[in-house]
Amino acid sequence: MKLLFLILLIFTSSILFSQEKNLEIQIKYKLTRTESFVVGDKPGHILSAVEGNGTVMLDGSETAELKASFTSDYTKGSGDFLAYYIITAEDKSILTLKAMGKTINKGSSFSFDANITIENSSGKFASYKGTGKLKGERKAVIEKGSEVELYINLTLN
Repeated sequence: MKLLFLILLIFTSSILFSQEKNLEIQIKYKLTRTESFVVGDKPGHILSAVEGNGTVMLDGSETAELKASFTSDYTKGSGDFLAYYIITAEDKSILTLKAMGKTINKGSSFSFDANITIENSSGKFASYKGTGKLKGERKAVIEKGSEVELYINLTLN
């Protein structure tokens, strides 16, 4: 009987402590550096390299700093992008996220949809591993000063 109780206790504990946790991240940043190149193979085909800085809200309670870098391959404002978001907490802990996704030109704004992974983590984020989804919007073309808003839902495991 004691053995059965011990087995049930261990099994229940392993389930409770191995459950996945979600992390909600809200990002607002401005583009600080942009370089774009016309490819020339078809109208509106442009490659860009972009950097930005801003703020992050983690789970609605903790603020952090953001450095964003991305490259894009757009035709008439729509196409693929690859982005890195480096989040630095007040205690200097770092969480680096990598996003690969699509941008859609909606006329008056640009929407983003991407898969995102945790690439690196340190300090209080050191145990963070996982993947998730990114959604967001920019209301202007890629140019210095344009504002970007992103919403990320990560599943930590």
